[in-house]
Amino acid sequence: FMPLDHPRHLSLMSMLEKYYYSRFYCGVYLQFHDMDKYLKYHHTDYLVDHWEKQFNQDFSKKNIWGHPDDQLFAKSMLDLDKKHNKIQKSRLDILLTISTHNPYLVPNQEKYIGQISSELKKRGKKNKFEQFVEQNIEKFAACRDTDEAIRNEVREMKKRKDYSNTIFFILGDQ
Repeated sequence: FMPLDHPRHLSLMSMLEKYYYSRFYCGVYLQFHDMDKYLKYHHTDYLVDHWEKQFNQDFSKKNIWGHPDDQLFAKSMLDLDKKHNKIQKSRLDILLTISTHNPYLVPNQEKYIGQISSELKKRGKKNKFEQFVEQNIEKFAACRDTDEAIRNEVREMKKRKDYSNTIFFILGDQ
């Protein structure tokens, strides 16, 4: 995303622009590392640039990466219903998750840490992997949060009639 001189090249968005309406979502503000310029260069139709008050602004101020993954997916659905429901093309939705990035802050972190700790405790003596999980429990809690956000998003999208004509790329930063 950095503002470097790139040779002209194809991207999935630019290759599919004739047939797909592309949307890009990320919890960070898109001016970070010039993501917005890069995505516009590749003809992305919609970039999230506004977050309604219903999204937890307080949490987003605590986390340098902005909005957590559950809000990212909820924002995508809200926009789909409010702004993009009349689009005639199929959609290419790209969602870049950030909750699994250091500092691994997620809204329900204590819940996930408790779940993981409880599961590790039930196992008794810990092998090397379980010790690794215990030493990095915040990372694994963030992954659980992202997994739950993705599961909820897919569950909601399956209810929509345009589900079978939509391509989703859910990318994580790390």
